[in-house]
Amino acid sequence: MKKIICLLIIMSFAGFAMAHWNVGDVHKMGGNGPQLPDPTGYDVCLINNTLADDWQCGETGPVDQIHFWISWKGITSSEFLDQYNIIGMNIEIWSDDPVGNTGIPEEDPDNPWSKPFTLLWESNVIPEVTWAELIWEVGIQGWYDPFYQFVPLVPPLVIENDHCNCEQVNVTIPTIPTGLAFEQVVGTTYWLVLTSVTVTDPTVPVGWKTSTNHWNDDAVFLDPVQDIWVPLNQHPYCDPPPILRDPYNAHMDLAFVISGSGATLPVELSLFTAQYLNNVPTLYWVTQSEIDNIGWNVYCNTENDFTTANKISNLIAGHGTTSEPHSYIYEDNMLETIPGNEYWYWIESVDLGGEVNHFNSANILIPDSPGNPSPTKPVIYAFQNSPNPFSSSTEIKFTLSESALAEVTIYNIIGEKVKTLPLVLASEDTEASAYWDGKDESGEKVAHGIYFYTLKAGKSTYSGKMIHLR
Repeated sequence: MKKIICLLIIMSFAGFAMAHWNVGDVHKMGGNGPQLPDPTGYDVCLINNTLADDWQCGETGPVDQIHFWISWKGITSSEFLDQYNIIGMNIEIWSDDPVGNTGIPEEDPDNPWSKPFTLLWESNVIPEVTWAELIWEVGIQGWYDPFYQFVPLVPPLVIENDHCNCEQVNVTIPTIPTGLAFEQVVGTTYWLVLTSVTVTDPTVPVGWKTSTNHWNDDAVFLDPVQDIWVPLNQHPYCDPPPILRDPYNAHMDLAFVISGSGATLPVELSLFTAQYLNNVPTLYWVTQSEIDNIGWNVYCNTENDFTTANKISNLIAGHGTTSEPHSYIYEDNMLETIPGNEYWYWIESVDLGGEVNHFNSANILIPDSPGNPSPTKPVIYAFQNSPNPFSSSTEIKFTLSESALAEVTIYNIIGEKVKTLPLVLASEDTEASAYWDGKDESGEKVAHGIYFYTLKAGKSTYSGKMIHLR
């Protein structure tokens, strides 16, 4: 198998936090997100096997935390788990061969599946094992060795009802000095590869847990005889394919999460969405805070691949440094849309030092028939601001019966306009909100007292009252 060998980094993790990942924690995976373990699934043997599964980058930056789930063959009681540990392994990150064609036929004969292509990064690590939450330690699980004893023409080893425990392995990769952690790019597909695993007791192998969350193509193993990557559910010496196909609807994926905080991002993005509104692709995003953010660029592509996307905007001014929410709207009036086609958009923040950060994509499907040239009269409901009364800022929440651009205007008690808030792109039957920081158009704090606000969406207008306290 063709590889580009990179520098092997021997890492000591003393002094670095080995963070356990819980469901709901942040992650850096696009696509379907984290691939959680199947509590009653299988474990694929890691001893003498090289296994790999793919993920899509959801946030540009370092891969500084890798989490995956394992079980030990034949261990049916958690009281024995502290006797077994992984004492060494190689973790690799490869590029993606999306079409199953490396361009070298003798190395890749008619394999119509995606798989690892080029080695980008590797590290010889000693992982710390953190016992999993109880949810991972339920159910009787099976065992699967795709290339049992490396004997050609021998079917894979499948054992039902083999064990009933599951653990989470956490590997933290330091980001200082720069270059230790792999730098991933949003929208790009990579492969996580585990190999050269050694354990405290060789008579008790360890396996990588399967996941019910399928994304892209199946996980693969390296056939050491043919020296090719083979999907786990398409064993070359087993016809029909292994019985593991059925529980996973003919797919097999492995359980892992790419996460980690990394460096503090200059922008905290809380919302990024896209709507085909009034026959124009319209993007809307909200930031909760910004640091030295001079502006934004917008990219577009006809496929979900940022690396080939085109920049379609001039620099859209940011808000510098702020700890208050801000919203942005961009209308792609230059795109010649084709009914039935799908388009993907990305936004890129640019800071004062010229550093850029990309965020995960939002997509729009162009309807087969044109939409209305303008909103009709959407019904506005669940309309209120909170907190009320307020002292520093308030959030005006509302829901529309159809997608539309909404505008909120603040007035004082004698009817003078105080401030018009940025437009909000509200999706149908989805709560939206506008923020008011208690300042007028010139940025000055307003006096305490009673204020009125109006919400206009299409041809509908609603009003409310709020109290501003010192």
